Parts: sequence; structure tokens; C-alpha cells
Amino acid sequence: LLALLIVTPLSLLLFNDNVNKREYVAKVLTTTIPDFSQADAYVVMQKAHQSGMAVVGVWVFELAEAYCDGLKARALICSVTEEDD
Repeated sequence: LLALLIVTPLSLLLFNDNVNKREYVAKVLTTTIPDFSQADAYVVMQKAHQSGMAVVGVWVFELAEAYCDGLKARALICSVTEEDD
């Protein structure tokens, strides 16, 4: 019997805060999320800084939650939400 698993992609959202310096945010992103480059981190950090929120990436539930927990453990404000189509 073959079961079909429907996986809902989740977006990891990063929110701007007035506590952490931008360089720290970029460093946390690159050290918490595998294969996240300095350039990726800079773009996300700048977007969050300017717009109040940025999408870090889209992953399956387990990865999105793990990355969110890792960012929160380093004092960043983030959440996971279902991706908008």
C-alpha cells in the first residue's frame, strides 16, 4: 500500500527588533540555517529592518520549526506560518 503524504510548506518569518544589531542578526542567520550565505543573510536582514518583516525561507514543518527555534534561542523574533500561494 502506497501512502501519499501531502506536505504543507511553511515560511519562516523574521521580524525587526530594536535590540539586536544588524551584523548580529546576519551572523545568527548564517550560523543557524545551513547553506545560508552572508549575502542571503544581508538581504533578509535588510528587508526585516526596512519593512518590519522578511521571509527567511520556506521549508517543511520540521525544518522550519527547528530553524525558528534556533533563531529564537539567539534572541531573534521569528515565527512560522503556512506559505501563501
